[in-house]
Amino acid sequence: LQTLQRIQNERVKFQFLLLEHKTHDVIISALADADVLVDEMSLYPAILAHEAMASGCAVLSGNVPAAFPVPRDKPALHIEPANLYDQLKRVLTDKALRIDLAERGRAYSERYSGRDKVATAILEGIERSEQGQFDCYPTYFFNDFVPPEGEVLPPYLQALTAEVLAKYGAPADADLGRLVHY
Repeated sequence: LQTLQRIQNERVKFQFLLLEHKTHDVIISALADADVLVDEMSLYPAILAHEAMASGCAVLSGNVPAAFPVPRDKPALHIEPANLYDQLKRVLTDKALRIDLAERGRAYSERYSGRDKVATAILEGIERSEQGQFDCYPTYFFNDFVPPEGEVLPPYLQALTAEVLAKYGAPADADLGRLVHY
């Protein structure tokens, strides 16, 4: 909220509506009238971001393709604490960008959303995986993830990690030394 106040203090005009603790119907109605949605700063666009894309909103959200690579090319402007001000001001002041994100979001939603499309994609993915064909090889935790200082991976997660590595291997360019902490 401080970021919004800062942008407003710079005479950028916008209306703000906080959609916290609202029913789905209220949210969908608000999205129908909105131009921009600022979603959570996670690793990938969550359900609310997808609802906003389907409603024709430009979306700002966490969007780290290596963390959640399929479907590819999610049309959400990546935000995190370090870039929230710049990205939000950019989308609020650049109408062409807002329109582009909204149009690509709507097209993305039409292409990938809906229970039939999602179920079909899952079933097709399972069939391909049984033939050794995979849609992606997630690399985020190999290449980009840095655990918070002092955080230690519990033994049960270490064992699960070893099991996954033994069964599926690692990306060819993975620095396995990064995964070992003494």
